[in-house]
Amino acid sequence: EKEIKEAIVINREVIDLIKKLKQDYKIGLLSDASAELLDQILTDQGLYEYFDGIGISSKIGHTKKDPEGFHCVLGMLGVDAHESVFIDDSPDNIERAKSLGIKALLYTNTEDIKKYLATRVV
Repeated sequence: EKEIKEAIVINREVIDLIKKLKQDYKIGLLSDASAELLDQILTDQGLYEYFDGIGISSKIGHTKKDPEGFHCVLGMLGVDAHESVFIDDSPDNIERAKSLGIKALLYTNTEDIKKYLATRVV
């Protein structure tokens, strides 16, 4: 666990983007990470305040492989699938989100996210 914590790097560009988006949009997090580890990271980094809904698979009982995981977070946010954008680094998760009517973007770098969102929501 110590090695995992030391290996985690918080992308401050993404956090800055989330801060900006949070002014006008609801921000959710769906994660299959260990609840204990993710809780510690979010607490240590002061990140809880940036999310309106957090779905951790071990707490909600559904992973990103299960459509109900997505629906759970959408419910926390009070938004419909077509009103949301999902960003993830897994092509499989992107396809799952799209199959539910969620706009989705494969994360490769922060600049691509900014360009994508600038043409759609920002």
